Amino acid sequence: MDEMNNTWSAKILTVCIAIGAALVRIIMDARRITFLAILRAIVVAGFVAWLVGEGLADVDLASGTKNAIVGVSSLLSRELVEGLIQLGKQFQKDPRQFIDSVRKGGK
Repeated sequence: MDEMNNTWSAKILTVCIAIGAALVRIIMDARRITFLAILRAIVVAGFVAWLVGEGLADVDLASGTKNAIVGVSSLLSRELVEGLIQLGKQFQKDPRQFIDSVRKGGK
């Protein structure tokens, strides 16, 4: 039962970090803030935080380090998602060239 509570506590902390990072990002953004922008930032940050948190679940790191990685990835969630979309477009355009480029270290 304690292990289940610890798992839920970690997930709740991940969500709180993601929401906090999204709010920091919104506050620091110089553009006009709308309800939709706030909602979008929170959803994207939450999704990225969940993915990163799941990816780090079995990695042997201190919980503070994991939380820091989740927080930074949440803060940069928009750039991370946009970058992955660009990689997907490059792959879609020419899969063979993309794979060759990855094998050669992006050269």
